[in-house]
Amino acid sequence: MRAAWVALLAGAVLALADPPGWAVSGKWPSCPASTCWVGVGSGASADQARQGSMADISRQVRARIRSESRDSRWEEDRNSGEASTVQSKVSSDERIDGIQVVETAQDGTTWYALATLQRADLAAPGRTAMEDASRDARDRTERLRAAIKANRPQEAAEQLSALDADRRKFLNGRESAALGEPQARSQEFPLSAPVRDSFSGVLRSGLELSAPETLSVSRERPESAVL
Repeated sequence: MRAAWVALLAGAVLALADPPGWAVSGKWPSCPASTCWVGVGSGASADQARQGSMADISRQVRARIRSESRDSRWEEDRNSGEASTVQSKVSSDERIDGIQVVETAQDGTTWYALATLQRADLAAPGRTAMEDASRDARDRTERLRAAIKANRPQEAAEQLSALDADRRKFLNGRESAALGEPQARSQEFPLSAPVRDSFSGVLRSGLELSAPETLSVSRERPESAVL
């Protein structure tokens, strides 16, 4: 009889036990918000809790994906003179790698799990895209200069178009990297808007390089000649 009461009391204590602190606060001392994403999940089984914690991180990250990046240095509305808004988004179904379940706990019939994602790991693919796009842009810029000097307008136009594609890749990578490292948004594409506009102006003029005004730069800041 006494053993039965002890078992009943133990069961009552287990049922009334509080969830782990991290399940309530959503924080993990070993993974501060400045360096990590933290997710918490719960369920009737440990596996459900683990899946829920990973899904929690995914939801947080995808909420940040719906963002806009304003890049006023690249292009302006020629009619109003106002800076254009460039929307650069990471695909909403893009796989998020690097999420790890680091803790599980049971409270009666409920399981809890805590997952973490290092912001640096999340930023890494975007950083790589930014570096690749920047390297390609520098190479293309040199080829564009060479094509203009050699009076090859078609090749020059192709290189300028490819530079636009590099810029889009850079911006998408920057938004992806910023999900993990917000400071990534302070980085700019290596080909500035004034220099890009100078190249475009040269092509529109039919490569008539004798006129200095074809290399004029935008009002934003002075730039050296592109050639």
